[in-house]
Amino acid sequence: MLGSEGPGGLVWSLLPKSDFEIIDTWFVSGLRGSGSKAIAVTNAFIPSHRVIPADSGGDDDWTGWEIHQDDRYRIPIPVLLGWELVATMVGIAIGMVEEFTDRFTGTSGPGRTADSGGVQIRLSQASAEVAAAHALLRADIQETFAKAGQGEKFSTLERARYRRDKAFVTQTCLRAVNGLFDLTGGHALFDSAVLQRHHRDAQAVAHRDGLIMEVGGSQYGRVALGLEPDGRI
Repeated sequence: MLGSEGPGGLVWSLLPKSDFEIIDTWFVSGLRGSGSKAIAVTNAFIPSHRVIPADSGGDDDWTGWEIHQDDRYRIPIPVLLGWELVATMVGIAIGMVEEFTDRFTGTSGPGRTADSGGVQIRLSQASAEVAAAHALLRADIQETFAKAGQGEKFSTLERARYRRDKAFVTQTCLRAVNGLFDLTGGHALFDSAVLQRHHRDAQAVAHRDGLIMEVGGSQYGRVALGLEPDGRI
C-alpha cells in the first residue's frame, strides 16, 4: 500500500511487490524491529481499481465492506489509521511498568530501592497513567467498531476527538515511561537492559506528528469551539 499525491489529493495505491524496491534505510534509535524502510517506485503503472482517495475510503466509499462484509471498511481511513502505533505505545508502557516493578522488587536500603517513597510514588503514578491510557484506547476502539457495525456516520467532532485521544494516550504513556526511566540508574543505559529499549521505543512512537498534542489535539479544540478543522481528520 503506497500513499502518494494524486490529481485530487492524497491517494492510497496497491502495488505488487514486483513494482517496487525496498531500500534498507531504517537505522534508528527506537522501534528498530518495525523495519519501516523506504521504498522506491519507478515508472509503475497503477490501474484505477487499485487506487482510492485517502479521504473517501470507509466514508463515502464502502466498496471494501460490500466485498468483505468487514466493519473495518465502514470506518473512515483517517479515523482508523494511527491506532496501531497508539496500541504499540500502550504495550511499551505496560512493559516498562512491569520491568520497573521486577527490577525493584526485593531491593532494600537507602537510595533507589523498594523502601524508597519516591520509587513507590513514581510507580503508583506511572501505573495509573498507563491504566487510564489503556482504558481510553479500548473505549475508543470499541465505540468506533460499534458505530461501524451499525453503519453510522462519524461526526466531525467525533473524528477530532479520536485524533485528540490518539495523541493524549501516546503522551500519557510517554510521561509514564520517562518518569520510571528517570529512576532506573546507570545500569539501565546498557544496550542489554530492557528498560532502555522501552524508553527508546517510546520516544520513537511519540515523534509521530499526529501523536503530539500540539498537532493531533488541536483539531478537537477548533471543532469544539465551532470552527472548521484545518486539516485531515
